Amino acid sequence: MRSPSRRPFRTALIGALLTGSLVATSAALVPTAAADGFDRSVHAKKGDRTPFAFRAVTYGSRVRGGDLPVSSGTTSYQGIGCTNVAGVDKHNSIGTAELPSLGQVSGVKTRAWTERANGVHSSYSTHEIDRIVLHEDSFGQLAIKGLSSLARAYHDAQGFHAVTETAVQSLVYTPTNGAPQVLSVPKPGQPVIIPGVLEIHVGVEKTRASSNHAKAIADVLDVKLLPTNTRVKIAHTAAQIARGVKRGLFAGLSAATEVRALNNLVHSGPQPLTRMPCQGTQGKVKGKDVAAVDLLPVIEVGAASTRQMGQQRPKRAFGYEEARIAQVDLGGGQLVITGIRGRANVERTREGVTFDSKGTTIGSATVDGTEYSFPELDGLSIPGLVQIDTNVVTEMKSGLDVVAVRLTLLDGSGAVIDLGHAQLLIAGSGLK
Repeated sequence: MRSPSRRPFRTALIGALLTGSLVATSAALVPTAAADGFDRSVHAKKGDRTPFAFRAVTYGSRVRGGDLPVSSGTTSYQGIGCTNVAGVDKHNSIGTAELPSLGQVSGVKTRAWTERANGVHSSYSTHEIDRIVLHEDSFGQLAIKGLSSLARAYHDAQGFHAVTETAVQSLVYTPTNGAPQVLSVPKPGQPVIIPGVLEIHVGVEKTRASSNHAKAIADVLDVKLLPTNTRVKIAHTAAQIARGVKRGLFAGLSAATEVRALNNLVHSGPQPLTRMPCQGTQGKVKGKDVAAVDLLPVIEVGAASTRQMGQQRPKRAFGYEEARIAQVDLGGGQLVITGIRGRANVERTREGVTFDSKGTTIGSATVDGTEYSFPELDGLSIPGLVQIDTNVVTEMKSGLDVVAVRLTLLDGSGAVIDLGHAQLLIAGSGLK
């Protein structure tokens, strides 16, 4: 566990967070940032706007189920999405929260905020947990007290910096039908292990700083319950700051493929997925490439890639998201499409936002051996196999969402396959 040099600040911070009563709230489980990545809850005067992009997020616990019927939901979540506003301050607290089939967390307090003081710009997140109890007959009970986590990313006259700090007061393990055992708090690289029962690791503490940005991430503990192969991450904090905001705030993504179905039995997340940084990419083209994508048994997908670019200038912010697929074969040659490309282009100036989907296209398409052009393919269907839609464009307040080809399977599964998905939005920065 690393300790930043600013110990007086840390002591004052913990004291401030521990004062006041705990309030149970239904908002404890609901993220506050909008789905497009912008923080809609931020209201600020122009004087609060800065040339820095801030992010901060914190939550109490996250469970990976293993053999237990528990989800990966987060307790007492709080977050600040993409913003360049100094002075945002968000709190969340919860008296108690149940971890289904696993235990209870109590006395949770979270805070995420941005700050500008004496020329120093900072993004913070903190987390405090009075007590968490994990209980299951196969391993007994683990009680953890006094957890705290801090992540700070900031910029001063010397550049960008990142610091983290975590702490645990005590660990008590009580075997099923056994006496309580006080466990030592693990050290980095030295987990506490009870063979066949528990592994308790000091959580991740990562800091990174460069000439353009800083990021700090901390998880206090990572607990693995061996009988059920369940992992619980406790007291997560993360903070980030980056330079380069001028005309706009970026949000977006590109993904070559994505599958979803109404019955939730068929699903494949975005592959490969690239997300646009809040401040853009400083004009650099970035992306990911994969040799092939593994989707449904009835469809073969060849090489796929994503590309993105976001550029900031005083009078305009502009960029694009692009997703490409070399070839898709559905139904053993019944539908073959090559050269799929979806592209979203967006520009923001003082006059507002303009956007288009120029560059969205396909190379060729054959349906049962008959060739079709890109416009001709739209609305076509193969009975019992697929409905085809092309150039599916959704206009949004700050940009647009584009899907080059959307396949809706007609086999009763309700599966929808998006090919060449690109989305880009640029919100106003509030700067002159």
